[in-house]
Amino acid sequence: MKSGSFERTIVISMVIVLIAVFFFSIYTFILNNEIKSTNSWVSHTNRVLYRSEKVISALKDIETGTRGYILTGDSVFLQPYFSSRDSIYDDIADLKDLTKDNNFQHKKVSSLDTLTTKRLALCRNLQLLKNNNTSFDSIKPLLLQGKKVMDEIRDTFKSIQQEEERLLTIRKKNSDDVERKSQFGFFILFGSLLFLFLTAFFAIRFLSGLRKKEGKALRNLDSGILFFSKRIDEIIKGISDPFFALNKRFEFVYYNDSVIKSIGQGKGNLTRKNVFEVFPQYNQNIIGQKMKDVMATQQSESFEAFEDFLDQWQDITIYPTSQGISVHIKDATKRKTYEAELNTAKQLLETINTVALVGGWNVDIASGKVSWTDITRGIYEAAPDHVPDLRKLINFYKPGKSRETIAQFINDAIEEDKEWDAELLIVTDAGKEKWVYSKGKPEFQDGVCVRIVGTLQDIDAKKKLSEQLLKSEQQFKSAFDNSLDGMTLVGVDSQIREINQSFCDISGYSRDEFKQLGFTAFTHPDDREKDKATFEKIMSGAIKRWRYEKRYLHKNGNIIWAEASGSVITDREGNIESFVAQMQDITNKKNAEDKFLTERNLLRTIIDNLPVNIYMKDLESRKTLVNKAELLFCGAASEAEVIGKTDQEFYPNKYALQSIAEDKYVFATGKPLLNKETKAAKHDGTETTILTSKIPLFNENNEIIGLVGISYDITFKEQ
Repeated sequence: MKSGSFERTIVISMVIVLIAVFFFSIYTFILNNEIKSTNSWVSHTNRVLYRSEKVISALKDIETGTRGYILTGDSVFLQPYFSSRDSIYDDIADLKDLTKDNNFQHKKVSSLDTLTTKRLALCRNLQLLKNNNTSFDSIKPLLLQGKKVMDEIRDTFKSIQQEEERLLTIRKKNSDDVERKSQFGFFILFGSLLFLFLTAFFAIRFLSGLRKKEGKALRNLDSGILFFSKRIDEIIKGISDPFFALNKRFEFVYYNDSVIKSIGQGKGNLTRKNVFEVFPQYNQNIIGQKMKDVMATQQSESFEAFEDFLDQWQDITIYPTSQGISVHIKDATKRKTYEAELNTAKQLLETINTVALVGGWNVDIASGKVSWTDITRGIYEAAPDHVPDLRKLINFYKPGKSRETIAQFINDAIEEDKEWDAELLIVTDAGKEKWVYSKGKPEFQDGVCVRIVGTLQDIDAKKKLSEQLLKSEQQFKSAFDNSLDGMTLVGVDSQIREINQSFCDISGYSRDEFKQLGFTAFTHPDDREKDKATFEKIMSGAIKRWRYEKRYLHKNGNIIWAEASGSVITDREGNIESFVAQMQDITNKKNAEDKFLTERNLLRTIIDNLPVNIYMKDLESRKTLVNKAELLFCGAASEAEVIGKTDQEFYPNKYALQSIAEDKYVFATGKPLLNKETKAAKHDGTETTILTSKIPLFNENNEIIGLVGISYDITFKEQ
């Protein structure tokens, strides 16, 4: 071949290749724009779903907190209402902005805004009615109306989320189509390279360098894909709770380390194993059923369940995915244990309250109207249709010193903000004189007394028998609620690179403020050394993941208790590049634990110092709690000598069997045994006459789990 023909052949070949590359570049440019567009819409849909989940979660917190406040009167339940009341409208505004491109969704969000305003107004009205001691029957219509509005909100959210799930499916399909186009583009590239290779047959030295450059580019592409996959895997593994994904055949396709450490110990490698074969108990329990439901309906489910083989309560969330489902499990045992203990403590307090005959009352100063409990009505022996007011309340006290004293107490409370407690004589509606222990406390607003609240206790028997029975009531309440965790990406220089909205919501700082101040300014000074020590371990390679409790400082100066966890992110060479950190707000749990311990110690102190015998028994009549008076009666030096034993181990068989027979009656009928006068014997054999009350204890399922007993020694009264 002549030199000119050879050169023309090379030139023509190169022109053809360049034309192919040119068109492929145009095709790649168009493809990249399509990828950006589809990814943008998928991200947009996920943001709508995230915001909607956040709003419905806040509304559930508000609804639960309001219901708890209505039932208990404990203002700690209103914390979710006040913390979510303002931010929820910001979230709805974000939803409106996100759905303005979709008229159907935008109308649904506007309807949600109206319903939310209506629901918050109902919550506020319920709080005002509860603050005014309105009866439950009067509040009930508003509760039902609130439930109806909440059901409308849930239906609206369901409609919004179903539409977004439909759009997400379409957009993911578009993404898959773009991916197939990219594969077609790869074939074009391959054809161009093949043609280039044929041309290189005539210009091997020229094209050799080009092939090396292409090979290097492909190696860099593979390395980048591997690095990106590794980073995603490290972030998912940083989730502190068990998390796993199943395909449509219910086979494990992914699970993090927490699955092996908690629910999957001893199960080996779970990949491609069927979840119902690995965990056969799921075939019979609600967890497995919910997995099947979500797989079939493609609708998310959140619920709690008790896992027998772990002896653990769990909060479980199941999400549908394009490949199957994802499952997130959170240990809820501690929360359920606290709820059970608080329920038992409440029953014990209510039982003591009833036996000790302590009633409550309050006076509205502006109207003079009085409201009281049934026990208070009973102490006054007032008729059911008796309508009390302040004048009538004062006139119940015996003319003379008692009436003058109570009138002076009420006047001093209104004028000088003074509390009182005193033993006074009343004359009941039946004409009977009776000693009572009266307590009152004024409540002021803007320097004016608006209400007086108090208690009334029938101490007539104690006065005549020269005994003193102290009564105190404490309610133990604590609410634990799941909240979205804060997450942040931090560089090795401790500078914040990215931070999510939950972190900002919990801390009160904006993203810009975080990036300017850094993490150290947000951390409590006393915990900075702990962070420093953890950072040194991470940088030395001693640990790659961590979890511990620490304190943060809210922007307003308040301390936030949190469970901090996270994991490292490495570069291609395995060097630490940054950290992904999580922060779960556990401030309420910490405060609740402190409150629970304080109130439990207070309750025990009260019980131990009451001058009556108080004890608790299980269903086998074994004692599980005794106060000091009961210890003295048994002749025991410590509680350890009594716990787990029956009356037969302390008293003559005759009296012990009689007491056990009373226990069995209470267990069998579920009815209390009140003020029964019986013969008994002390540990030294001395026979006494006691007045005994035994009241059944129920668990949250209304099952009898034991009883509480209270007895008075009335021997000298008979004499």
